[in-house]
Amino acid sequence: MKKVPICFDFDSTLVTVEGIDVLAEFLNRSTKDITDKAMEGSISLEEAYKQRLELLQILPQQLFWLSQIYASNLVPGAMELIRVLEYLGHKVAIVSGGFLRAIHPVAQILGITEVHGVELDFRDGYGMISSDSPFLQADGKAQILKQFQLTDCIFIGDGITDLATREVCSQMVPYFGVVKRSFVNDCKLMSYGGKNLLGLLPILIGEEGYREAAYRFPEELKTGADEFLQAGNILSPHGDSLWVSRYRSQIFLVPGPTKTNQEITGLGFPPITHRSLEFQRLYADLQIKMRQYLGWDGDYLFCASSATGMMEAVLSNFEPTSILSCQSGEFGERWQVVAESLGHQVDVIRSRDGYGIDAKDALSGLGHQTVVLLTASETANGTYTDVNLVAKELKLKNPDLFVLADLVSAAGGAEISSEGLDGIVFGTQKCLSLPTGLGILWCSPRLKDRIETSRTSRGYYLNLKLYLKHHAENSVPHTPAITILQALMSQLQWFERENFQFVKHHQKLAEMTRDFCKKMDWEVFAKPGHQSVTVTAVKIPNHCQDIRERARNAGVFLASGYGKLKNSHFRIGHMGILKEKELKSAFEILGGLDS
Repeated sequence: MKKVPICFDFDSTLVTVEGIDVLAEFLNRSTKDITDKAMEGSISLEEAYKQRLELLQILPQQLFWLSQIYASNLVPGAMELIRVLEYLGHKVAIVSGGFLRAIHPVAQILGITEVHGVELDFRDGYGMISSDSPFLQADGKAQILKQFQLTDCIFIGDGITDLATREVCSQMVPYFGVVKRSFVNDCKLMSYGGKNLLGLLPILIGEEGYREAAYRFPEELKTGADEFLQAGNILSPHGDSLWVSRYRSQIFLVPGPTKTNQEITGLGFPPITHRSLEFQRLYADLQIKMRQYLGWDGDYLFCASSATGMMEAVLSNFEPTSILSCQSGEFGERWQVVAESLGHQVDVIRSRDGYGIDAKDALSGLGHQTVVLLTASETANGTYTDVNLVAKELKLKNPDLFVLADLVSAAGGAEISSEGLDGIVFGTQKCLSLPTGLGILWCSPRLKDRIETSRTSRGYYLNLKLYLKHHAENSVPHTPAITILQALMSQLQWFERENFQFVKHHQKLAEMTRDFCKKMDWEVFAKPGHQSVTVTAVKIPNHCQDIRERARNAGVFLASGYGKLKNSHFRIGHMGILKEKELKSAFEILGGLDS
């Protein structure tokens, strides 16, 4: 990407005031009419300067005061915009008809080192401007650009004198976010009028610049896209700007990773090591908080992995055995794949399309197996299995069974107890609304004893015997995802402080989703009574095959279908700290797209 210089006017562009009018007000005199006439081009700049300077009789100390006023009246986004531009390697300059002595201190705050402005001569007491100053000419700024080799720049400004730069610069962008002058509508140039200067980013850096800065300035780029796309902020648009929609704020309706709690993830956690008393206290406190949050007594083991890592870990600590895998979708199949990779013999029971596993299904497949694998919320298709009921019925037939459950998109979302279950795997990126990277295994006392006494301990990193040995000392065998553990503690404290009723919250979101799908006459894959409270798979309407792309462009991010539903369905994730009003707003947008 070519790194062209970016040049800004100052008054009513980087700051929300016109400096000379501020001085006039301070001195109880009015120059606004003169300024407006000059900016509109109805009087010459030379005449305007002459009239205003004679009227005001400016002193050096007054320019110092003006710089303080400038500093407290920056246009929102100005500092962030300059930071992004400089990160991308753009030279940034100010070329202004304002007073250099007042502008320069603010330019330093912004990090701009090249500043061109009006220098006043105070040798006769009051400030006077030299008669040969280029700023007295209508094309004065263009002369400056030529003189300092800035003619390939993009110039942003609010006045008629800024418009003159289009004759020499590569692009002139009129800015009307502070004041809209008549030339803006007449010039037919692509103009920006948002109240936040970050909305200039799509114009100044383009799609390539967005890609380059995406990981360093995600919030700034998102704000820039939102401002750019806001109705009325862009006049005379040209070129393809559809790509900007991909960077706008999204209502994130995917079944994980979910929207994170910015109040928590934005915290600067103190650095600690996993071999410290601070970590031991954190680990012990997490055991207590997790039991309070989920209501499952027992032990919680943490691994720097996804939940799939914990699937492998728990199955690695069983000697090769016979396993019954109960499946209602692709993530149920994952249990099977992991088990078979470890040498277990796996028998499979599959539910009918749109249904979860019921106890009768599971019992029909139960024979000599020693382990049963269940999935509560099937993230792939939105079906739901009552794992407590199924486990209870299975253990009535064979009390020695070990029942392991995938609660990846159910833990913290659905009302599930530990009754009948021996092991539960899940992660942080779903209902807990935290970043990815932490696999969690809940162990019942029975499973814990089985692991500790097992003669089979395959592997090293996922060796649960080793985990339990360190667990007894509130520690871990390997370097964990410390910052996510810290965030987890803060999140659980936040839930408690906010009295976050997670079951009721998710039930409400699920009810809203089902009602909306019914209203839209959308076909939901999961049948009534077998529907997850956290994710819904919907058949793509025949008349709106591009609904996901259109939704994303409008600010709603939907997940694609998964597995065999990949090309026929999309998924709505309604979990975590997603607010009811956000879901409602998303449905209003989606309702307008389905036409």
